[in-house]
Amino acid sequence: MYKSFDVSSIEIGDARGRVVAVAESSAVYDDDRSGDPLIKSALQGKVTSGFVLTEKGFVIKAAAPVLYNENQIIGTITSGILLDQGLLAKIRQLSNTDLVITDTADRVVSSTLKQNDSSLLQANDHARFASGKLLIKFPLLDKETGAVGNILIVQEDKLPGIITKTCMTLLLLLLSIFSASLFVLFLALKKLMQPVVTLREGAERIGTGDFMHRIEVTSKDEIGELSEGFNRMAANLEKLHSMEEKLFQSERLAAVGKFAAGIAHEINNPIGNVIGIAKLMLKNTKDKAARDDLESIIRDSGRCANIIKDLLVYSRQSPPLKEKTSIAVLIDDAVKAVKKLSDAKGIEVSYGIVQNHGGEIIVQSRKGQGSTFSVRLPVGEGIRHAETQD
Repeated sequence: MYKSFDVSSIEIGDARGRVVAVAESSAVYDDDRSGDPLIKSALQGKVTSGFVLTEKGFVIKAAAPVLYNENQIIGTITSGILLDQGLLAKIRQLSNTDLVITDTADRVVSSTLKQNDSSLLQANDHARFASGKLLIKFPLLDKETGAVGNILIVQEDKLPGIITKTCMTLLLLLLSIFSASLFVLFLALKKLMQPVVTLREGAERIGTGDFMHRIEVTSKDEIGELSEGFNRMAANLEKLHSMEEKLFQSERLAAVGKFAAGIAHEINNPIGNVIGIAKLMLKNTKDKAARDDLESIIRDSGRCANIIKDLLVYSRQSPPLKEKTSIAVLIDDAVKAVKKLSDAKGIEVSYGIVQNHGGEIIVQSRKGQGSTFSVRLPVGEGIRHAETQD
């Protein structure tokens, strides 16, 4: 029956502490156990337990009184569990932990360690750490005699693995934080540097001659102030460039005027002579064909004289005289001036003259239908602007 309780031995004693029944024990019938501390406590009505070292190893013994009518002690019952190799092996299978039991002199009584691992019991802490083993030692305490031995738990030291796993987790976390920080820093730098890049591109466009380029001001910080300063600089450069163009055009027109004045003075006298001689011959000629030729000479020479007169007026370096006049007369004069050029491809319009009079020219063109040039001049009230169509 004792095997069904998974115990190593069962002893039954009488009220005097003598053994009356034994199952798998070193004791024999009628042995006197009255001096056993466990039996003494049981005869006093106490349930006690303790460790006993036998030839086979340590035994965990427990003793309890046998009562009659719930108050009369008529004997004792003692059971023991032997901490042998078999029991330790079962515990190892359940806990995956090696167990070693030693006596007070640290001699091994029972062990589940392999032969090559037994040296760990005498090794120092550094050697155990290097082997990856963790050794935990607990004393086997008896109530009466104190420490009777030791039980050692030997298992794989999981701390290095935990430390390694923790370090890897921290490393991955740090790498993630570092990557996220780099990404945020990249976005911040991109946002911060975008106005600078815009300024650089604007400076390049200004350098290529695009003085009308402006930068959009999107903030009121230092970058915004710099953008406003850039726009002011671009506006000043645009004005300076416009002034340079006007100065260059004025110098060019002045040079052309001086050249035209020189030519006009050289040609005007011969033309006057030609007209005078032709008129004199016309008075003394009766032949119709000859008179037609002379009239043609006088007419064409007069046209040349008018052109030279206009060149002389154009070449004068004096401010333009602005006065009210009939727009119809100006249009007639303009049509006469360009009538000979109507068959050419396009019409050359003197933009400089119109601009000097504070006016503007508006062109509207449609493919296959011609072009309309609208000349707007600051005239008196009631006089409308003229339009000429090619």
